[in-house]
Amino acid sequence: MKGIFVRLAAVLLFAFSISVYANPMDLPVTDLQSIQETPDIAVITGFVHNNTAKPVKMVFITFNLYDREGNLVGNAKGYASDLAPGERWKFRVPVAAAMNRFDTFKVVEVKVY
Repeated sequence: MKGIFVRLAAVLLFAFSISVYANPMDLPVTDLQSIQETPDIAVITGFVHNNTAKPVKMVFITFNLYDREGNLVGNAKGYASDLAPGERWKFRVPVAAAMNRFDTFKVVEVKVY
């Protein structure tokens, strides 16, 4: 039984060590806008800047979408890989057709690996 806990601890330690290694605060999100490209397709655009001295393997960005009354009506997510130091990612995050009738949005998470 002790061996199982030791192995589990080793796996968790390894997983933690390879997960987030850059501070999301060093990857600011700027120039956000929502564009209704067609009646059925909306996209959220902007930039994520890598202000670190290290390359970022993966960047994930998550948005909450709200209606006029401030109700959460959905989420949108985007990602990029291999963002070098000093580079910026120009993202276009599509919004599913069922949720593209949102009025406002906000960034709720930036994860880096």
